[in-house]
Amino acid sequence: METLQSPSLSDWRIIDGIGPFFRSVRTKRVNWSKVPFADWERNGQPCPARIAQVMSDSRRFAACVADEGYNAITFDDLAHLSQWDGYPAELRDKIDRYRELYADLFRIARAQGLRPLLTTDVVPCATQCREPIDPTATVAIDWLAESVDRGLSDFPELAGMILRIGECDEARTRGDFRSRLTIRTPRQARRLLQTLLPVFERHRRTLFFRLWTVGAYPIGDLLWHPRTFGRVFHGIDSPWLCLSLKPGESDFFRYLTVNAHFFRSRHRKIVEFQARREYEGFGEYPGFAGVQAAEVLAALSGAPNLCGISVWCQTGGWGRFKRLTYLRDSSPWVELNVSVLGALARGETWRNAASCWLKRHAPEADPTAFPEFLLRLQRVIDHLLYLRCFAEQPLYFRRVRIPPLLYVYWDRILVLSPLRCLLRHWISPADRARAIREGEDAFVELETLETQARDHGFPSQGLAFQRDTFEILLAVRAYYLNDAPEAALMHIRRLKKQYKQRWRPRYAIRIQVAEPTRSARRLIALMPLLCRRTPRYRLVDRLLFLRPLGWVHGWMRRFNPKWVPRFARKRAMGIDSLFR
Repeated sequence: METLQSPSLSDWRIIDGIGPFFRSVRTKRVNWSKVPFADWERNGQPCPARIAQVMSDSRRFAACVADEGYNAITFDDLAHLSQWDGYPAELRDKIDRYRELYADLFRIARAQGLRPLLTTDVVPCATQCREPIDPTATVAIDWLAESVDRGLSDFPELAGMILRIGECDEARTRGDFRSRLTIRTPRQARRLLQTLLPVFERHRRTLFFRLWTVGAYPIGDLLWHPRTFGRVFHGIDSPWLCLSLKPGESDFFRYLTVNAHFFRSRHRKIVEFQARREYEGFGEYPGFAGVQAAEVLAALSGAPNLCGISVWCQTGGWGRFKRLTYLRDSSPWVELNVSVLGALARGETWRNAASCWLKRHAPEADPTAFPEFLLRLQRVIDHLLYLRCFAEQPLYFRRVRIPPLLYVYWDRILVLSPLRCLLRHWISPADRARAIREGEDAFVELETLETQARDHGFPSQGLAFQRDTFEILLAVRAYYLNDAPEAALMHIRRLKKQYKQRWRPRYAIRIQVAEPTRSARRLIALMPLLCRRTPRYRLVDRLLFLRPLGWVHGWMRRFNPKWVPRFARKRAMGIDSLFR
């Protein structure tokens, strides 16, 4: 492969520009992972009034993030900008409208010193036609390369594109395009790179290749498995290729060790962070990301060719909380995270960055006490949102690292008897008692933080909501860990009633309790066999679980489609992805 002059990649500070597109969304629960194009179209075309609103919001948003030191912004997505002769005339007309809109958005970004980047799934398919045909075939990759070529040719202001290969749209996605999991094997991922990189090299733009995967198909462990990583990337390099990785071996959770892929090659890499924490209230309560990010960046200080960060301030997860960062009911805690993450990328400390942010937004407050306040907030999340004695255990199932947080699922708190059996299997009796005391101590500390915020002039938005939510989490912890859960269950139901009356929007509390069935008890007994404590696959994984277990799951779905909860089947890619 020809070596080309490298662009300046030493200072990528990327932020998502998805927020302005969500102002018009009216659904109860929102998918925050991609622009909901269908929700702001009218009569089959982008609504002029909403286009005007998007433009206005984008100007404001771009100015805010540029002030925080970001120098690149992402927009969704290639499918709405790249024409193709095989599309129906109506869809081609609509794409022309989007092309005009995005040309204006790119100009707004450039005016603020932000380099525009375009996202794409691999591969997006039009719902109105069947072409390109086979989503796993070579022709689909070639078709995508042609789309990328057209997009880069038509929009020279684009600095590059960001590819997502390991996740796709859910089956119920509305609109003109829905992505599929086209890349299913390391060989296909390698061919994708070999096909696309010459296009980016010719246009002298950057290809950001995201390693995020959710366990589906043989490529599903690309995020963390060294052999899969090597099979995809060994011998492939270019100054126009940059790998984009989440900090750990799973999603944006705490208690994960730093992803070893950062050290496995000399490819350029950026690290992804989330300012609007999808597993920590979506910004409704304080979820400070600065300390964790600083620890990650310190651990990556020796990683070769680390060239920047990518921050999500709106993107990620399903939730009913609808604040729009910098635009509508913006959360100060998300804005704080955006500011601190940007400052960390510029070499500042999180303490200094947080104090500077407070001086700008609350001049009367005491900046010297603010870092300690944030540390106390973090301890509450570490010790009460998470079950530390479980979260610290590395557990793997098939191609995924089991999340360290199981009973808070986006905007749901789960009280499930099967989950109680699992947690009690993984947590020893001594640790259970210790975890109860740890949660109680964390809740007492949380109650004092409201007083500290008031006394020092710190932002207090969301602290009362956090206290009431975490009081339920403390009761849920007692249900999962106490030997006699009946009292905890009654307490949860009382708190749930008060919670529903006081807060809206709020977490949904799902209670499904029953005596474990014989099948459930058998499943618990099989846990040591089904799950492992190291990333390395065992012989039993290769013989029984990587493929045969997927066949068993398919058989169970055929005869009992409701064998898993509805929310786990319907949201995102659903639990099916764990068995593909």
